[in-house]
Amino acid sequence: MAQFFCNNMNYDTIKSTTDGFINLYDLPTKLNCYSHDLHFTRDLYTGNTDKKKDEECILVLNNYDYL
Repeated sequence: MAQFFCNNMNYDTIKSTTDGFINLYDLPTKLNCYSHDLHFTRDLYTGNTDKKKDEECILVLNNYDYL
C-alpha cells in the first residue's frame, strides 16, 4: 500500500499503513506514511476532510483485495 501526495510543490509516492477510521468504501481515512531511507514519517488524510491541502493524499492499492 502506498499513497500519492504533494510535498513542497513536488509529487511523491511513499509507503504507508492505515490509521484512523474506515469510510463507507472500507478504505482508511488516515494514513501513517514512512520511508526508512529518507527518515521520513507523516500523517496524511484521504477523502473529503477539513485538513489543509498539504495533508491530503490519494491511496494507491496493490490489488483489488487492498493488500
